[in-house]
Amino acid sequence: MEHWLISFRCKSSERAQLWDSLRNEVLTNSLCTTSTFNIDQQFKSGSLDSLVALADDLSKLDHQLEATIRKIERQYTDLEPNPKLTISISNRGNSQDLAPSTYLSDFHWDISKYPPSKSLSEISTMIDERLKKLDEDIKKESTEFIEMRNSVSQITKRESGGLLNRDLNDILVPSICNAEDFFNTEYLKTLLVVVPKKEVEQWLATYEQLSQRVVPQSTKQFNIEEKDGNTLWRVVILKIGESEFLVNAKKNRWVVREFEFNPEKNMEEKKMNDKQKVSFSNKQKVLIELCKSVFSELFIALTHLKAIRIYIESILRYSLPPQYFSIIVTPKDGQQKRILNGLVNKFLMPGERPNMFCSKEESEDGEDYFPFVFLRMPKY
Repeated sequence: MEHWLISFRCKSSERAQLWDSLRNEVLTNSLCTTSTFNIDQQFKSGSLDSLVALADDLSKLDHQLEATIRKIERQYTDLEPNPKLTISISNRGNSQDLAPSTYLSDFHWDISKYPPSKSLSEISTMIDERLKKLDEDIKKESTEFIEMRNSVSQITKRESGGLLNRDLNDILVPSICNAEDFFNTEYLKTLLVVVPKKEVEQWLATYEQLSQRVVPQSTKQFNIEEKDGNTLWRVVILKIGESEFLVNAKKNRWVVREFEFNPEKNMEEKKMNDKQKVSFSNKQKVLIELCKSVFSELFIALTHLKAIRIYIESILRYSLPPQYFSIIVTPKDGQQKRILNGLVNKFLMPGERPNMFCSKEESEDGEDYFPFVFLRMPKY
């Protein structure tokens, strides 16, 4: 879905008559919704040559703005369960949030943001510089958010997985084990092994054979309910035989888990993990609010940029002094071609034929060709 911004050659005194004619003959309510696009500002336009050069630059900036806004919209939608992007405006000290389509249909040039004392080139530079600054802000926050999300994802995985990958500190709590279950000295080391339930008998029969350095009868099962059908066993071994044990355990597809029984350290790690989760939640809220504010500001900038482009393209097409009438058309699904055909037929100049014009979907170079100024505005 999209809006169309269109301007027609028209004297100021004939605008009302043209507007009535358009709505009665072509832009009927069954085909689309319409409103005037109010560009009532007098601009410092410069020479025609400068306008031609500026028109090309503005077209590129237009594409950059649209792409950045769409990117922010996608990011916001991914973050917010109930997404609702609005345009925040302030009028005489009163703040108001408008739907993008409402802001567009009620558009008036904001002289506080883009002073008429500035030339069109200067206003273009202001928009470009602000776009780059806001895009960098979003990228910075997004990068930090992704890093924190990955970190929290790893924590969650360790906390919620099975015995093969879950953090054993969350499993081997005081009700399951105590310090006497672990032997870690200068020569001894305690290993924890994940054994499938159906292989427990094999484990009991062969674990002492996995290394000559295994302490006989040192295995012990921890009483843990595991939905994946795995069990957790302790075995004590002389440190010198650890490598041999690991190799032979791997041959049996038994997973040896690293673990250090240190309740104080484990409690500190849990606090750090909880702190990371809180920080991540706060970062997500910050990024959501930033997306909303940047979307609003860039949509306002894009609308002003479209107004400048309508103004410049109308001068280049219809000449000076500026005499044109601009409107917004929002086609209903499936009615686009019918509307465009009606507008083309209405505004053909002598010697022109309807088949000389087409939309970008039909043209070979992907450009719109019409006997009037025509710009597209994405519908967000």
